[in-house]
Amino acid sequence: MKRSLSTVVRIKPVNLATDSAPGSRKKGQLTATVALTGLLVLSLRPAAKAQVITFDNVALTDGIRTVQTIQLTTYEGLTWNNFFVQNNASELASAGLNGYANSAVSGDDIAYNGAGKPASITSPQPFTLDWLYLTSAWNDGLKVRIDAYNSSGAQIDETTEVVGVSGPTQFTFDWSDVSLLLFTSYGGTPHSFSANGIATGMGEEFALDNLDITDAAVPEPGACTLLAGLSLAGMALLRRRRFRR
Repeated sequence: MKRSLSTVVRIKPVNLATDSAPGSRKKGQLTATVALTGLLVLSLRPAAKAQVITFDNVALTDGIRTVQTIQLTTYEGLTWNNFFVQNNASELASAGLNGYANSAVSGDDIAYNGAGKPASITSPQPFTLDWLYLTSAWNDGLKVRIDAYNSSGAQIDETTEVVGVSGPTQFTFDWSDVSLLLFTSYGGTPHSFSANGIATGMGEEFALDNLDITDAAVPEPGACTLLAGLSLAGMALLRRRRFRR
């Protein structure tokens, strides 16, 4: 995991001329130890990991042959429920027959909620939901409600967005400490897609593409051990100073 210094820490130098007395010299040593510990806390803090999920590297295969659609279960460290990934190449070739043809932000692959039913994303590690793109597959004015929950099951936030079939719309959230996202789509009016006078489909599905999340930074075990050791060293120096007074 990448480590970075996000804050500059200035350590006050110990002045041996003014801290020459036995007690004051130990005080200066303790000050330097504590300041160094603070510096290491910042330098060893792992940077949060930003991640853009595009669905473009999902293996569209049933184990034997290539398929156009596959159900998503685990992907990019997340668990997906009732989400399917579809290759939009054929939809793009028949543009105008549904909203899927207009929904890709990058590449040809997009995700959608199966049969227009609720779909969810869960994570074993809390993350921040930054932004995502949504498109309606069939209905004008489709409503998509998004609920966010933390690891304890408490609701963090919720919103209801309105999307259309003409192209993807970006929505920005900045919701932190998220462990579960629940998507529920409903409403709107059929766009009346048809070919040769025959309706090509209907429903309350939405397309999802280019979901951006940021993982919460978790200290590495080695960093925690080092910091604990430095803290104990600082405490021992403080106790030694008290006993020698």
